Amino acid sequence: SNDSISVHNGIFCGRADFINNGWHQQDTILLLRDGYRPEMNLARNNIEHLSLEPLFICEVVRQQLSYEGFDIGHDFILDRTYRLSPSEAFLSVLENYTHWMEQLTVYTEKKHKLPLTKLEKTLKDKKSLKLSASKSTFRSEDFYTKFVMAYLQAHYVLYLNNDLSEIILQEGNSNCQNDGWKLFPPGFFIPVENGNESYFTRADQSERCGCNACHRLSKFLLSKAKEIKSKSPGCFNRIVSAIADENGDKLISVLNDQLQILKSIPGNPLGVTDDLLLKESDLIYS
Repeated sequence: SNDSISVHNGIFCGRADFINNGWHQQDTILLLRDGYRPEMNLARNNIEHLSLEPLFICEVVRQQLSYEGFDIGHDFILDRTYRLSPSEAFLSVLENYTHWMEQLTVYTEKKHKLPLTKLEKTLKDKKSLKLSASKSTFRSEDFYTKFVMAYLQAHYVLYLNNDLSEIILQEGNSNCQNDGWKLFPPGFFIPVENGNESYFTRADQSERCGCNACHRLSKFLLSKAKEIKSKSPGCFNRIVSAIADENGDKLISVLNDQLQILKSIPGNPLGVTDDLLLKESDLIYS
């Protein structure tokens, strides 16, 4: 049988085959009601938008089904509204669903699944853990990882290794220097463990775990995030999308262009200087 559908207020909204992709087959009814109601198109035959709370719940349920052997893809989560949402939006949802925390898990090296509720005790024993699949934070469809990463940044010590290819988790309170990181998507800025300021990020977007929070440009963006977003939201959004999506020379070009635009604001209130501009030597090419 393969007869799963989604319905809203008695209106057929399409198939729900997201739960039927593996050898475990199951007919499914997914009910979204009250505060979880999706936004429909004018014809009311398609879901156009889910708010972040039901998206979170759907992601947790999808993960739990996956753990039980169901091959669940990301097909169901078609909404890209939150792809580059700030960490504070994800944290806000988590604060309202503390009773779901025991359902959240993080993958450490060797694909070991560790519930967040056991993380503190594990870190006391092992002192540090390498996160597995750290790069997936930047993948647009991986909302579950974004929720987990936002929680980790708010409550634990995170570092990038020297070549910015792995995220290391350590015991202790958050090592974010200010609240600027909350205005960026989860995992965007993480300091290098030894404080090395040389590199901004990896050139290849597919290899990117995060940006080095110790780099001069990162320090500027984190300290001025609120002002940039207020004075030039277009520049802020383009900076975020470039870090998420652009590679190599294009990343350098876009970020430098945005810095020049910010510098051109009368009186240069943000204090943009030419030494903030990126060069090829600021990126790691593998």
